Amino acid sequence: MKNEKETKDLIFKFFKKRLQIILRLLQKDFKSYRIESYHILRVEIKKLNACFLILNVDPRTNEILNPIQTIFNKSGKIRALQIVLSHLKDISSKYLDELKSNLKKELFQTKKEFKEIKTKEIGSQKIYKLIKNKLQATSVESIVIKYFDHEKKAIAITQQLSSLNTNKSIHEVRIIIKLLENLNKILPIVNTKIQLLKLAGMNNLLGKWHDEISIEKMILKYIHDYKTSKNQHLFLLQLCHSLNQSANRNLKSCYNIKLHKENSHKNKFTKPIDAFV
Repeated sequence: MKNEKETKDLIFKFFKKRLQIILRLLQKDFKSYRIESYHILRVEIKKLNACFLILNVDPRTNEILNPIQTIFNKSGKIRALQIVLSHLKDISSKYLDELKSNLKKELFQTKKEFKEIKTKEIGSQKIYKLIKNKLQATSVESIVIKYFDHEKKAIAITQQLSSLNTNKSIHEVRIIIKLLENLNKILPIVNTKIQLLKLAGMNNLLGKWHDEISIEKMILKYIHDYKTSKNQHLFLLQLCHSLNQSANRNLKSCYNIKLHKENSHKNKFTKPIDAFV
């Protein structure tokens, strides 16, 4: 294991690269944004949030970090609309025309709001200083303990996955699992290759589950808000049923993935990933 200073320097390097990618994306001309730009932005912010967790910083309540979370939330709404439109694009039916049109209008408006947010100044130097100070005041041992605390939480909640009965509680599991996966990129533990494969598999399945549930939710909202013919109503309900069945299959596949507990000894901690890709 590297000494305290070298380890902290590597953690800061990981953090710095994440923030640099986010800032480059935000500085890009809005017209050059592609569909995947919003996804990359959110992925990098999630990695930042893993850094914040091990340093006991809550970005939702920290004034310096709050603008990043605002961007995360707004880009999340854009991603959700993109996913729904992408799914519906391959379904040719007159019963979907108005729904697609409404979603495109909502996407256009949300992008306008995002454009206004992204032009606001993010105090990068203040953020760097905050993280440097936090790292200086935090021991590597306490950071590793924080990792194992979250791992314990993740294992416990995944064991309860089959008994959870609300989409919100299942989505919370997805957030916790993704956070653990990102923590492993900052704090790799010896012999976690199988664990990482399990985390990636669970994240993939829960991601598909979430996409399908979100699409179903938007269709049901459309049915509730707009007057539909009998045939259109039936068509949309059948589509929702199909999405729900597929979502449940993906969810049930997660039940078979069992995370294992690492030996929570600080000597099991190795240096952070040097490549930081």
